[in-house]
Amino acid sequence: ALSVSATELTGEPKHYQWFRGTGISDPVGTDSSSYNTGALTATTQFRVRVTAGMCLANSALATVSMCTLPQTTGAAANQQIAMGGTARLTAPVTPATGRSFRWYRGASGDTSAPLGSWLVGNMFDVSPTVTTTYWYQVQDSGGCLSNGGTSTVSVCIPHITQQPSGTTIAAGSSTTLSVVSDLPAATYQWFAGASGDTASPVAGGTSATLAVSPTATRDYWVRVSGPCGQSVDSAAATVTVCAPPVITAQPVDPPAIPANYGQVVQVVASGTNLTYQWYLGQTGDLSSPVGGATDAMLTLFSVPYTQYYWVRIGGTCGSVDSRAVAISVNPTLSQQPGFPSVMSGSSATLSVRASGTYLHYQWKNVGTGQVVGTDSSVLMTPPITAQSRFNCFVSSGTNGLAISQPGTVSLCTGIVSNGVTVGAADPNSGCRWLTLNATTQIGDGIAWYRGASGDVSTEVVGARGSRNLLACPADAGSYWYRITRGTCSKDSPAVTAP
Repeated sequence: ALSVSATELTGEPKHYQWFRGTGISDPVGTDSSSYNTGALTATTQFRVRVTAGMCLANSALATVSMCTLPQTTGAAANQQIAMGGTARLTAPVTPATGRSFRWYRGASGDTSAPLGSWLVGNMFDVSPTVTTTYWYQVQDSGGCLSNGGTSTVSVCIPHITQQPSGTTIAAGSSTTLSVVSDLPAATYQWFAGASGDTASPVAGGTSATLAVSPTATRDYWVRVSGPCGQSVDSAAATVTVCAPPVITAQPVDPPAIPANYGQVVQVVASGTNLTYQWYLGQTGDLSSPVGGATDAMLTLFSVPYTQYYWVRIGGTCGSVDSRAVAISVNPTLSQQPGFPSVMSGSSATLSVRASGTYLHYQWKNVGTGQVVGTDSSVLMTPPITAQSRFNCFVSSGTNGLAISQPGTVSLCTGIVSNGVTVGAADPNSGCRWLTLNATTQIGDGIAWYRGASGDVSTEVVGARGSRNLLACPADAGSYWYRITRGTCSKDSPAVTAP
């Protein structure tokens, strides 16, 4: 639309005639100060003549130029991106000299959310976190302004931020697989098999987690889909089903061996991916692993003394410990029981000395087979009334054994004691002589004691070897003597003196 303003001073009414072109040969419009040109297809010039009575005035030429673009231009292409992704919007208008672009968020025509300033290029990068609409304006050097259409950037492509992880379970157990996507509106479908193989969808597997209990090792994966139809496949997670280690045959105690001989023991087990480690000691003692002993069979090349060994069997699904097996080495006797003699009714002491480990002792009467004594290297025999023989069974581990030579206990003979002869009291001192009333031999030992017969806790000092003992009132009490011949001895009855 064109308009003109004119002033007339005579009071005559004003009239208007519009013309197209530079001359006055093409009148257009009506008698009005404004003129609507209608649709133009090329740059056109216009002028108007204003008359008032006999007066007239021609306006300057007004040029109406054509815009290079239509008032409404096309929209940038719709795009789909993942969360955190970037979309490059491109206006379907070719950049040109004097032409600039400005982008907005929202529907076409809504200028309330401009994105930056005017740009020369027709492209603009956006990174929305939710589905968002955009549009643009394009302006040329003549001031013509066109609005682009509305385009939509949909945040709908899923992205897996945490892949499902494989795991190992025992047969009959279950586990839960999970996947994490950054797209809240994502949907899920789990499959069994290699990633991308959709032949075996898991019934009900339509969430971010999946509980499975396979009977054999199997792969699982999940397809994560967005609301716009885009999807992404996870990596496959392997659920390994394994059998825990089970010992089907415990190691057995082998026969005993001499010192520094070799020995072999073995264990039999079943399970998945079994490993073995043998240890020296009792079951559960991890302080002494055997170097290189990592097989079901343990080979020992030189065993100096009885030792115990056990094995820990590991596997994909745990571990199990064997019983401790005894590698028994026969003990060595360095001292035999001997041949003592005792008086009838007395006990004898027998002893052995053995080298080895885990030693135990059992004494037996050779004649009767009766077990006597305790688990000790020393035996105090029962009272002896006749010659008796005893031997000692020394064991080591479960199978190691050494048997001593019989120890013979004989009865003492030839020592005769008729008691103590008490002499008359000295009239002055009151002392009395006590005299041994017995038959002795060269080499016999004589010792006097105070107290009850057999009580050797108080030997009379200075009287050893003497047949006589002076007892005075100051030392009144009971006295007795012991005659010793070799390993035999004889005690006298006790007498009171003086």
